[in-house]
Amino acid sequence: MIFNGLELRNYGLFRKASFDLRPTQGTDHTLRNIILFGGKNGTGKTTILEALRLCLHGWRSRGVRVRRKDYEQFLRSKIHRARKGTPSPTVASVSLDFDHIHAGKRRRFRVTRKWHDTGRNVEEHLSINCDDQDDLEFDQNHWQEFLIELVPLGLAQLFFFDGEKIQALADDEAGHFELVNSMKALLGLDLTERLLADLAIYLRRQARRSDGVVGEERVVDLQDRIDAAELETRRLHQQHAQLKTRVGGIDKRISETERRVSFEGGSFAQHREELLSRRSAAEAIRDHLEEQTRALAADLLPFSLIPERCLALHRSLLAELAQQDRRAAARYLEEHMREVSVAVARLSAPDDEELALQVRSVLTAQLLPQEETTKANHPIGPELTGRLLRGIEVATQDVPHVAEKLANKLEDVSCELALVQRALNRAPRDDILRPLLSELAQLHRDRAAMGADAGELKEEIRLRQVEQTHLQRKVHRERLRLSEAEGTEARTRLTVNVQRAVSDFAVALKCLKVDEIGRHFRRCFDTLSRKDDLLHDVEVDPETFQVRFCDGAGRTLEKTELSAGEKQIYAIAMLWALALTSRRPFPFLIDTPLGRLDSDHRANLVREYFPFVSHQVVVLSTDTEIDEACFRDLLPYLARAYHLKFDDKCGETQVVDGYFWLSEENDFS
Repeated sequence: MIFNGLELRNYGLFRKASFDLRPTQGTDHTLRNIILFGGKNGTGKTTILEALRLCLHGWRSRGVRVRRKDYEQFLRSKIHRARKGTPSPTVASVSLDFDHIHAGKRRRFRVTRKWHDTGRNVEEHLSINCDDQDDLEFDQNHWQEFLIELVPLGLAQLFFFDGEKIQALADDEAGHFELVNSMKALLGLDLTERLLADLAIYLRRQARRSDGVVGEERVVDLQDRIDAAELETRRLHQQHAQLKTRVGGIDKRISETERRVSFEGGSFAQHREELLSRRSAAEAIRDHLEEQTRALAADLLPFSLIPERCLALHRSLLAELAQQDRRAAARYLEEHMREVSVAVARLSAPDDEELALQVRSVLTAQLLPQEETTKANHPIGPELTGRLLRGIEVATQDVPHVAEKLANKLEDVSCELALVQRALNRAPRDDILRPLLSELAQLHRDRAAMGADAGELKEEIRLRQVEQTHLQRKVHRERLRLSEAEGTEARTRLTVNVQRAVSDFAVALKCLKVDEIGRHFRRCFDTLSRKDDLLHDVEVDPETFQVRFCDGAGRTLEKTELSAGEKQIYAIAMLWALALTSRRPFPFLIDTPLGRLDSDHRANLVREYFPFVSHQVVVLSTDTEIDEACFRDLLPYLARAYHLKFDDKCGETQVVDGYFWLSEENDFS
């Protein structure tokens, strides 16, 4: 969890204040995780710690048993009071912005707690915004429980504490009262103690109501029937297991027989009929293709073998056909030439006979063909010539393609026949394969019979279990009737067992955790103390939480022998150890922690504790606690600093960037 910012409106001494609490990273890439608040006494340092607790936990921040009336009075007292002559506000609010891993994702939450003094009472309103959305996945009535789940009350006092908490641990001469409270909060032992107390009250009530048990004979009879049903069920389970073992043996024999059948060629024999069918189909296709090939050979196929001669014949036939066309045209023109000559003569002058002769001569020369010397080699008619031309085209163009397709199909069919025949040749003889196949069939029949028996056994087991469940329900109803009518001895025994289990769990948990706390405490105390050999061994009693330690010489060291400063170091180290044991990544918020420490212990705390206790540390201090020397030690880890100044004129605290002697222009980067 990381606090991003805190905003106060009309809260305590603050009329309006916003604090950026985010850690930063320096230019040297070191984490600057400390946010320092400086202020004299009475300027509102403790108010900031109080406001953060109130924002997260509401009325529970005032204690478990606080009354509603007292809580409302507390809220009313925290509304800012203005100076005389200025109206005082009636509404106040505290807002906290933080990042937290929720449901496996990093989410940004903004929690706002606002209250209004109406005069008669105080109306409080809580709102939670997640990733800039107001609608969370649960009802608004459970928002407070959600916050307590995020930051448990018991753990909050280990991470958000003030000088009074440290002083209480330091001044506790008994050595364990405050520690017991912190330990119980850490381990949740307060819940186990409350549960044990409730169980004790329950047992006392049941003891008053119990006046004996009657009717146990029927319960015993039902239990005997349940035991018999359980015994029968176990017997059936054994039979079912034995049958499954036998089925497994048959499965193994089936696998072995199938392997032998496969080795002997059984796979080919099993497909014999299919192979024979494939061979018959291929032979029929082959015969049909051969018939088509013979028909093609009897028709035009031979001509496709002499394509050059066919083309020469084609050209010759076309030439003769053209010659026949020209001769027919000449006869037609010659028959009509006389009529043309007479028409020309009529158009000419009567005495111009020579012109008519010239015209006729020109027409005869241009229109009538010359005498052809070529003789026809194929004196056939046009119809037969056309049939020959079409036959030549088919023989030279279509027939070769058809013949090629037929040849390819014949080749494919021949390959198929060869493959099928080889497969048929590999099939074993029936006298070898028949016994194996017969044995395999019998094994399958035996397995089917055993499978049916197993199914019947399984169904019988189910019926027995149903009967057993029915009898158990009867026993439950009978015991409930007996319990309601004559007492609750069974529930009393169960309650005693629960008491014992809760007690054992609490003891085991305490033993486990106190050992871990001891290890953490020893390391934390050695880090903060200026005497390296002050504590050599530390032990926390899991029953009383009494802390016992001895020095380097092996002598038992009493807490009363520690100085006031060492007692404070002891308290801070214990809080640090408890926080480490919790394993929760919460920010630390510490208010006035250096009250009774000398300069050496204070330097150790500033150098070894504040920078490393958490990924985010908020320190609220006076100028006498974090002085200039301590401030210089904190400066490499300082993200930002705020100076709280109370303004007497306005009656409120003003927030200034910087520290007592550090102006707002100073840069921490």
